Amino acid sequence: MSGLISVTGQPGEIPMRVGIPIGDLCAGFFHPTSIPTGVYKTSDGCMNIAVFGSTIWERFCHILGAPKWIADERYRDRQAR
Repeated sequence: MSGLISVTGQPGEIPMRVGIPIGDLCAGFFHPTSIPTGVYKTSDGCMNIAVFGSTIWERFCHILGAPKWIADERYRDRQAR
């Protein structure tokens, strides 16, 4: 399933995120996709970003070198992000 995004979208365009949580559905789980997600161009292709939950948000901020976002009121919870 990790390669599924590579076969979505239009030829010559960036990949598109699958509209439903395929892995969760196959495993018998259902999680609403109410979090911001997106496909972003990188220097060597594209990547899909979907950050859910406070722990993952904190890790994401550190990876980006932006730990100050963790305490930023604009990003205080999922709804704000």
